[in-house]
Amino acid sequence: MKKQILSFSLVVVGFLLGATALSALAQTWSPPGTGYPADTNCTPPNCNVPAPINVGSLWQYKMGPVSFGTSTELTTNIPALDVIGGALFDNLGITGNLIVASGNPQFGDVLTAKDNSGTVEWTSTNGGTSNGGTIPVNGIAGDNSRGVIVFGGSDGREVLYLSDYSAQLWHILPQAPFVIAGISGYNSSGPIVYGGSNQIAYLNNYASPTWTTLSSPSFQIQGIAGSNSRGPLVYGGTNNSQVAYLSDYGSPSWTYLPNAPFSIQKIAGENSHGPIILGGSNQVSYLSNYGSPVWTSLPTPPFSVTGISGYNGSGPIIYGGTNNEQIAYLNNYGAPSWTTLISPNSPSFQIKGLAGTNDSGPVIYGGTDNNQFAYLNSYGSPYWIRLNPPIILNNI
Repeated sequence: MKKQILSFSLVVVGFLLGATALSALAQTWSPPGTGYPADTNCTPPNCNVPAPINVGSLWQYKMGPVSFGTSTELTTNIPALDVIGGALFDNLGITGNLIVASGNPQFGDVLTAKDNSGTVEWTSTNGGTSNGGTIPVNGIAGDNSRGVIVFGGSDGREVLYLSDYSAQLWHILPQAPFVIAGISGYNSSGPIVYGGSNQIAYLNNYASPTWTTLSSPSFQIQGIAGSNSRGPLVYGGTNNSQVAYLSDYGSPSWTYLPNAPFSIQKIAGENSHGPIILGGSNQVSYLSNYGSPVWTSLPTPPFSVTGISGYNGSGPIIYGGTNNEQIAYLNNYGAPSWTTLISPNSPSFQIKGLAGTNDSGPVIYGGTDNNQFAYLNSYGSPYWIRLNPPIILNNI
């Protein structure tokens, strides 16, 4: 009887010790970090650690970030997938941001292939790389709402455009069919160029870019304005006072306007509102009605003018003055008065060309090698913002 009682007692004691141990284990167990769930007092099975990623063929997922090739936990700018070392993906789909942290990338730089195996490296768009370089710019068109178009290069036939000021990535178009003397147009409908042997050509489809040549007017062209959506405006001829426009690419025929009241040096505007001209003794005039065409003079500018942009819908913008660093605009034909803008002096460069309208502000280029760019998009609190220079990369 005593043996039975002793055996029973040992069983009870063993059971109690086992239960106590299990209780201690349960009390020391805690779920993984926040998210499964944040309540650290939850108990299995719902708070068990999720199943690990394994070698199975079924679809697997992980809610938090994961790192390979390192035991260091990332605490800032955490990507979903952090790979230290090599990784090979057959297909890689990314719905967020791709961060390539190697090298020393700067804003606006691009990734280019450095070998035939697909290895890439960061290439500066600030000029002077082994893969290409900035081009000297000879002319500019466009506006701040749609971006800019430039031409230049070693042979004067390169055309590039920049449509996104945030990404600041220039795109190259096919070379023009002749050496370019001047350019006009917007990125929304493409550029128009003139040059060569009194030739005009346009490109109006960036997806399938092809230059189309237009018939020329009866005089030698000296300057161009307008857009592909409305057609070009040109001047030249006798005393550089002849002006003509073409508004229909389907059955192109040039229409000639009354001669300008002075020798023209520059032209701006478009066919929907008519031309604005600069010339003579620092004079600016406009013509806004093709039905009853009459040239109207604007007040004398506050400095000696070198170039002009804009259209009659919102008035002209001009540049010139001391070292070509002064800019002014006129945006009210009812009570016309010139307003001077702050100079692009942060940093300063000599302006070589101007584009844009009073609707969205001017964009300029100039400086060293003619490839410094800046734009101003607010007349209320104006300050100049720099743009990357156009670059041609041989590997793109």
